Amino acid sequence: MRQILAAIRDFEPYAAFKRIDRNGTGYIGTKEICQFERENGFREVSPEDFIFMVNYFDLDGDGMLNYHDFLQILLPCDNPFLRSAAT
Repeated sequence: MRQILAAIRDFEPYAAFKRIDRNGTGYIGTKEICQFERENGFREVSPEDFIFMVNYFDLDGDGMLNYHDFLQILLPCDNPFLRSAAT
């Protein structure tokens, strides 16, 4: 349990975003997310689920997630202090 809490405390959303955005465009799409998930052993989520997620959180409708869109996925909806501190 302590390891999990330490990992959560040390989690850096921007580092996670940059790890998925390997080509450095500042945007991530379904292809990059699926590749990241496959390489890290996650098989429970289908590509269709990722398409839905990208479309849902893509605020400007370009089919890609920028860092701000990505934060909306990660940050808890019920903690406005944390959301304002991270954006």
